[in-house]
Amino acid sequence: MGAEIHRRKRKRRPELPDRQIARAFGFSAEDLAANRSGFMSLAQQWDIPASWQRWLPWLALPLAAMTSRREPVRELCGRAHLHYRQTQTFAFHRIDLREHFAVSFGSNQDETFRLTARQYRALSEGVPYRVYCAPDERIILSLERALNHCEERA
Repeated sequence: MGAEIHRRKRKRRPELPDRQIARAFGFSAEDLAANRSGFMSLAQQWDIPASWQRWLPWLALPLAAMTSRREPVRELCGRAHLHYRQTQTFAFHRIDLREHFAVSFGSNQDETFRLTARQYRALSEGVPYRVYCAPDERIILSLERALNHCEERA
């Protein structure tokens, strides 16, 4: 056999988000691309739902003119720790159960994000995620599975 050069395939970060996660958290591929660059997308700044973003090209110029600067995002990376609890409230002749869903990433268990039931089901316990969130609020803008270790930046 002749000498063959084996090149190791590099795993590239997928450009498109996981559909289930994107639907649950309400972000688009454009939002994720802007967040990877370190900024909020125009749709995220103006709180435009992902389903309406196909109309964004017609709105982009007026919105961009009204937006003075691009808002930065904060990036977290770590394994997901899902939290679930139930509370009971007692009222006259009935008991109500409320479910509470939350997630924290990595070793920073103090910073938790509240989730909906759909978001909670979309995430997996112990899986590393790269999370993009608003800098001053505990709101997840977008997230993706971390293909490489969180310390490495692809």
